[in-house]
Amino acid sequence: MIRNPKWCSKELAKTNVFNRQQFNNINSPTLDEHVSNLGDDPMASEGVNSDDVVRLQGRKSCKEKKRKLNEEKGVMNALNKLQCTLEKQVNVNLVDLEMKREKDRKEFELREQVMKKETELKEKAQKLRERAQRRQEQERIMN
Repeated sequence: MIRNPKWCSKELAKTNVFNRQQFNNINSPTLDEHVSNLGDDPMASEGVNSDDVVRLQGRKSCKEKKRKLNEEKGVMNALNKLQCTLEKQVNVNLVDLEMKREKDRKEFELREQVMKKETELKEKAQKLRERAQRRQEQERIMN
């Protein structure tokens, strides 16, 4: 490239800048022309942004609907997650309650068994005392 004088020419750079300036002046309308063109355009009343993209009048309401829909979806997701969490908690509570009932039932059965054994031991002790008294009485009578 350096050897080719066309690429090293300062004249080429100057002409490119000049050509660019002329292109910009020809193709870009002035602000007054742009405003007057918008007044004639029926689409301008519907909404034109800075990039000259025409949007319909209902775009704000559409965006609002989408935003509300997304919020509703978020609320529904949160409620579903809460419902699942509550269902899991209810299941855990039911399992805990069942375990407690089982534990209470076993404890009650054990208490009954202990009470029966205590009464049996008391009865045996009472019988032994009665036998001991009878023996003592028999020994007195024999003596």
